[in-house]
Amino acid sequence: ILCYELFIAKGHEQKVYPKLATTWELEGMYKHLKRAFSAVELTNPQNPEYWVDNARRLLGRQELRSREVKMIRGFCQQILWAIENKKHFKQ
Repeated sequence: ILCYELFIAKGHEQKVYPKLATTWELEGMYKHLKRAFSAVELTNPQNPEYWVDNARRLLGRQELRSREVKMIRGFCQQILWAIENKKHFKQ
């Protein structure tokens, strides 16, 4: 009883766990990756899912945090923006 009381009196720290990405966030990221891969002509018309499937396997090895998914989507958005603006500057 004494040890228990000492443990309670000391207080124990609550572990803070990072917010993991939801399935909805992950699926949005994969759609964004697919658009970016297509924009840089990385996809093969005979097998358009090849790179996205590989990205799923690679990124699925870890439990991605919500902010990591946002970072990857930011990269994709910047790629898409750069390609679109390059087209406008050429005209």
